[in-house]
Amino acid sequence: MNTNLKMLIGVIIGIILLFILPTLIGSTLAIILATLYVGFAIGGNYKYGVFNGAIVGIILAIISFIGTYYFTGTFIGDSASTLALTLFVLIICYGIFGVIGGIIGIFIKRRIASTKSTDGTILLII
Repeated sequence: MNTNLKMLIGVIIGIILLFILPTLIGSTLAIILATLYVGFAIGGNYKYGVFNGAIVGIILAIISFIGTYYFTGTFIGDSASTLALTLFVLIICYGIFGVIGGIIGIFIKRRIASTKSTDGTILLII
């Protein structure tokens, strides 16, 4: 599976979790879990985890913004500057959570790979 497909799967996981967990804590958890998957699935070094996690986090911020404001009808009455500021804050926050999730995913994958024994079994020590 290529990197773009893994990132798309991470975005889909994030969208599903955003709808299941619509609260602030739930959306934070949704972003971290989705980007944790991306970091784990893509692997590589921490640079890839940071980059791919941030990209997925930013995509999910935009989707969350559209879902929150468009589908609930709260665009009406809000000024353009308020909406732009809200989107900017979401992108920054979700990007940071995406970086954290991507790094944790890479860390877990490396930890599992480093604890494999010679007979193929996995000893998970975290």
